Amino acid sequence: MPAVTLIGLTESQAADPMVVGTKFARLASIHSHTEIPPAWCIGSHSFVQALGTDRLARLTAIMHDLTVTLGCDLAALPTQLQAALAGLSLPADVLQGLAALVADENFAVRSSTEGEDGHQHSYAGLYESYLRRRGLAEVADAVVACWRSYYSPRAVLARLRAGDVNAAPRMGVIVQHMVDADLAGVAFTRDSQVWVSATIGTGEQLVDGSTDAATLVIRSGEAPPPYDRVAQAATGLKSCTPFGAHTTGQASRAADDIDLEWAWTRAHGLRILQVRPVTAALPGSSSPQPHLASAPLYTSGGLPENVRLGACADLYGEMTAKRSALFALATEHGFTVSDGLIITLNGAGLADHALPRSWDRWLGQQPHLGQEVVIDAGARIRQNIARKTDIESLLGNALNLAGDPYALHTVLIRRFVRGCAGALTQQRTDGRILLQQCPEGLVALNRGLAVPTEHLLPEPSHSEHWQAQPPIGPWGRQTLQRMA
Repeated sequence: MPAVTLIGLTESQAADPMVVGTKFARLASIHSHTEIPPAWCIGSHSFVQALGTDRLARLTAIMHDLTVTLGCDLAALPTQLQAALAGLSLPADVLQGLAALVADENFAVRSSTEGEDGHQHSYAGLYESYLRRRGLAEVADAVVACWRSYYSPRAVLARLRAGDVNAAPRMGVIVQHMVDADLAGVAFTRDSQVWVSATIGTGEQLVDGSTDAATLVIRSGEAPPPYDRVAQAATGLKSCTPFGAHTTGQASRAADDIDLEWAWTRAHGLRILQVRPVTAALPGSSSPQPHLASAPLYTSGGLPENVRLGACADLYGEMTAKRSALFALATEHGFTVSDGLIITLNGAGLADHALPRSWDRWLGQQPHLGQEVVIDAGARIRQNIARKTDIESLLGNALNLAGDPYALHTVLIRRFVRGCAGALTQQRTDGRILLQQCPEGLVALNRGLAVPTEHLLPEPSHSEHWQAQPPIGPWGRQTLQRMA
């Protein structure tokens, strides 16, 4: 089937979320059941065309490196992605299609990806939307900005955490007539009730959480206009929207509760802007309040209630099983060691510096972390080395904290000792100690970035053999004997 440049709501391709993304596919599925502002979608094939072979190859290499290194060099990721997307612009056929469409009125330009607002991952606030774009230049710039947001560090890392390592774009971009609403808001169904929140104007402040709104709980459609119309639309769409087919590949799940965005004008009545399944019960839970709590990583007898294992459950189990006893042994023998931390937080907790237990104050109470730390944020984002002052920005990108500020995340943070060389030791069956060392340091040794030299050390109890032991690298005889 030939690709259509601008896909309308009635086109056959509008039903395919791999082409138009989930948002537009849902709009297409409900357009015959409710009033939707006129909308078109620039399909993912146009995005692939705009990227071209070379850009896509560079992005594939970046995703491959992130996957095989478990995302261990996030500091370099923004620069790598920016370089890969340099010069991205709209293909001529897309510009021509938009020129014929865009008149002297306002448009909303929204990202629509294949995995968005699903039952497994909501990807809330991850991709960009732009309102009140007027004229070809503004609309075209907004489309390119939406495309770029697909490869923003936070978006790439969110997909990586979800196990999606495919670098090819699965994003459509919706271009829709802007509704200059008198009232707008959101509504969601809950069993036999409809909760409707509304604010004066177009409602973007309500959606992003920057303003309060009036909320009504409606039963049996009994509400003043236009809220009765909103409740009727929500109830009707709940019974007809096949979310399962668009998000999970499973059978239709028409009974699922739904969440919709709406706008109302005196002149034209109610319009539905978006519809999606209610995702509040997704794994990874959220907190309606700022959250920041921590516990020792190796010495804790049990985690407090406000610290959760989350995506770090397996990693926490591995680390504590392997290292807690060794941590105690090293402390007993007088070695300088620093305990790590397991932290549960959300974006609101990290950003609210006015809290009594703010991030700034909390960080000041962790001198044992030193100036550099190692950060683990789950099985697919591991061993990131960062300055302690850069933790906040790194976590913001890695966990999409600004886009979804109330979702809870768990991270492990440990002190990083850079040192001037690195060594690994292992006792052999004959009692001697095998030493692997390299001047590039322990990180290079652990990650396979350097080839170590190997040496055999005497048994610790054979003092006569130790008298003749020469230095190895920066380590003298006494240090080597203590290692043994």
